[in-house]
Parts: sequence; C-alpha cells; structure tokens
Amino acid sequence: MENKTKSLSKNAFNYSIFIGLLLIVVSLLIYTFNLYDQSKLTSFISIAIIIVGIILGTINYRNNSLGGYITYGKTFTSGLLIGLYSSIIVAVFTFLFYQFFAPEAINHLIEISEQAIVDKMPDITEEQLKSAMAIQSKFMTPVAMALMSILTYTFWAAIFSLIIAAFVKKENKSL
Repeated sequence: MENKTKSLSKNAFNYSIFIGLLLIVVSLLIYTFNLYDQSKLTSFISIAIIIVGIILGTINYRNNSLGGYITYGKTFTSGLLIGLYSSIIVAVFTFLFYQFFAPEAINHLIEISEQAIVDKMPDITEEQLKSAMAIQSKFMTPVAMALMSILTYTFWAAIFSLIIAAFVKKENKSL
C-alpha cells in the first residue's frame, strides 16, 4: 500500500511540473503581450491545461502503476494532488515574478480592475470606488496573489477531478 501511495504522489508531482510550467508560460505570455483584457481566453487555456494534465496524469498512474484499474477515490486523489502540486509551482512563480521581476505589473492589474468595476457599475460613486479599490489592493500583493493561486487552482482541480474520476475510473471486476 505504501508503494502505491508513493507512486501516486510521484506521478502527481511529475505531471504537476508539466502543468505548472505550461501555466507559467501562459502567465508570461499574458504579461509579455499585455493580454490582461483577454481574461476569458487565457482562463479557458489555463483550465484546458489543468483538465488535460489531470486526465493524462491519472490515466498514466492507472495504466502504469495499478495494472490498468483505478477506483473513483484514487482517481479523484490523483487529480487533486496534480492540481495541488501544480498550484504550488504556480504560486512560487507568482510570488517571485510579482515580488522581484515585475512589481509594476501589480499597479497595472489594479488599474484594469478599477476600470472593470467602472465598466460594470457606471453609477458607482467615487467613494464607493475608492472603498472597493482599497479592498482590492489588499489582495493584489505577491503573497496574497500566490496564496489565491493555490486556493483557486486546487479548488478547480478538485471540481474537475470529481467529474474526470467518473470517466477515468476502471474498477477490476474480477476482485
């Protein structure tokens, strides 16, 4: 049993490196080409990377470590670990990037956020906008952004894993 647990964790970590690096490339492309206004497209790409990574990683674990069979629970755990490890990789990058390499990008993100609020709520008063931006600014620090990436990616990985597990599981009927 311990060997399978180690194998699951190792497999999840290996796939999370791949997913994490792809998500970092997406982040760098967003920054480099100033694609912050394309959030729907970039979110779709990030979600697709996570889903494909969870599917491939879990199928690899099922076929190469478990003899082609995997329970729903193990499938979910595999996907969740892949998502968790990926989110930690992205969080480390996020912190380092915004803390040391592009701290000015945070101000740009705050400006985009402010404009989005004004666009969605054209009747907002200056006082309400200042209050909203004060709250928003507290979450726009490298540490907060890194922590939010862990929470967000892990949450979505859990949701996706619940769904993916239904399709990837393959129980051994002969036992």
